[in-house]
Amino acid sequence: MLQAALDHSHAGIAIADAPDGVLRYVNQAALEIRGSFRSEIVEGVDIGKYVLMWQIYHFDGTPYRDEEVPLARAVMSGETVSEEFIIRRPDGENRVVWANAAPILDEEGNVISGIVIFLDITERKQIEESLRLKEEMLTRTERIAKVGSWEWDIDPDRVTWSEELFNFFGLDPSEGAPPFGEQAKIYIGEDFEELKRAVELCRTKGTPYDLQLRTVRADGEIRHCIVSGVAERDASGEISRLAGSFQDITERVVQEGEREVLQRQLVQAQRLESIGRLAGGVAHDFNNMLSVILGNAELAMLDIGKDQPIHNNLEEILVAAERSRDVTRQLLAFARKQTIAPESRIIDEVLSGMQKMLKRLIGEDIELTLVLSEKPWTVRLDPTQLEQAVINLCLNARDAISGQGRISLKTANVNFDEKDAALDPGVSPGDFVLLEVSDNGCGMDQETLDSVFEPFFTTKESEQGTGLGMATVYGIVMQSGGFILPASEPGKGSTFKLYFPRCKVRGRRKKQEKKSTLPLACSEKILLVEDEAAVMKMARRMLEKQGYRVLAAEDPSAALDLVSSDPEPLDLLITDVVMPGMNGRELVQKMQEYHPGIKVIYMSGYTADVIAKQGVLEQGVHFLQKPFSSHDLGQLVRDVLNG
Repeated sequence: MLQAALDHSHAGIAIADAPDGVLRYVNQAALEIRGSFRSEIVEGVDIGKYVLMWQIYHFDGTPYRDEEVPLARAVMSGETVSEEFIIRRPDGENRVVWANAAPILDEEGNVISGIVIFLDITERKQIEESLRLKEEMLTRTERIAKVGSWEWDIDPDRVTWSEELFNFFGLDPSEGAPPFGEQAKIYIGEDFEELKRAVELCRTKGTPYDLQLRTVRADGEIRHCIVSGVAERDASGEISRLAGSFQDITERVVQEGEREVLQRQLVQAQRLESIGRLAGGVAHDFNNMLSVILGNAELAMLDIGKDQPIHNNLEEILVAAERSRDVTRQLLAFARKQTIAPESRIIDEVLSGMQKMLKRLIGEDIELTLVLSEKPWTVRLDPTQLEQAVINLCLNARDAISGQGRISLKTANVNFDEKDAALDPGVSPGDFVLLEVSDNGCGMDQETLDSVFEPFFTTKESEQGTGLGMATVYGIVMQSGGFILPASEPGKGSTFKLYFPRCKVRGRRKKQEKKSTLPLACSEKILLVEDEAAVMKMARRMLEKQGYRVLAAEDPSAALDLVSSDPEPLDLLITDVVMPGMNGRELVQKMQEYHPGIKVIYMSGYTADVIAKQGVLEQGVHFLQKPFSSHDLGQLVRDVLNG
């Protein structure tokens, strides 16, 4: 019976005697594993020949030595050995074999023989390797797709995670997945409550779920994910397990947020462009009309005494015209088409010079504090525009404060790198000077904050604001090459951070303006060229009242005719920029043929972008923006002639 069992066993069996290791028995299964016939196996040979005949190899391809063979170790050393190796068949095919060899002892414990039992595990190994590769592929796919899988055996409350879930949460896989009841620490509070409700419905009623939740990694980082779950039933139909997937969508959420910000910026830019086009389209005619109103009101006031009743009416006309001029300039500033005169300046010095004026502006009940940087960097901007932006911000802050309060102005040198710019779409990399204006007023909600820079948007009563103050600030900062970041909450005040690009050129101190009456003219001769008749007449009267001799022409052709027929030298040419047939720059070039080196003042009611296309806005060029007053015109004329 024992012999029959050995002969018919599915496991290969071989027996060898001790101490010489002579092979005594090999069963049929062993021959089949080796792929040979019994005639090839001669019982009674020593194990060395047995090894040579069977071609046994390590997994690294090196052949076994005689003393390494499991059966030999059992017979000669009395070892019990269990290991895997490769048998190379006569046809060249390799088979993976598991063998267990043990010594057979007599009553005194001496080794009298040894037995080895071995199995062909090639197919099992292939299946295991296939499963391993598939598992590696699944793990790699989950890692690339940032998707993990999970299972929850309800009884006995055992949670299983895939490797990617441990990576996502930053947890150690050796510690195992936390039970569902302990997972509150890896989710934002309200999000976990939402998950609990969904899981309970799935566990009790089989309702599947897909939730977008926020999670907390072990290092404290907030991540976004989509958690999905379904119920699985046992043979009795009862829900015994939940299973599902877990997808990291943090990058998608961040990108969507960035797209929303960029979309808002695009919409804002489109609105800005629309307002800019509108402003540019009407600015020329509107500024010409304002020039006529302002100029004639001034001239009329000079012709009559202050005791005349009409004098007060003229003052009201003048005030209204000046307010209209300011509104036009605000529109142009918002649209970034205002003509500017940038200088290398230090913002701290500008703020220090404004401090007294700002204190009078905001009132005694509001404390004004300045916190200036120790080693301020230089920026390049129009100081008048900067003052306008600071005034607008302080006025808004004042209006947001009820009773006593505080407004703070702070400057600092800051640097943003590429990482900073990637985290906030509103930030640009580089060196900047920060001007921060903050208050402890009523603050704004998010909806109001999102619209604060839009033209004509205001939270004030219709009679108290135009809605252009913050739009003007936005345009000034953007025109200077910077950016602005607002922050506010209801009841917590507001903060506006204005960032201006650093300029390597050292800033110069602002010269003290000398306020005096206009110096008298010395009978200098001026050629005035203006295609708008009303403006030409008004400007001519202004100059003549100041003592200048004036030739006036309605277009460049007429101006050239006047010069060609009058040999007397000209001291100054004042010309409009945009005119029919020939622009101001071309007229100047023609005029220099008659009067080389003639001094020139350009004037225009068009916006800066239109003027720039005419080749006028260059450093050192004298420009007068319409509308202008008699004093503006006279002062510039005197400065140019004296220069």
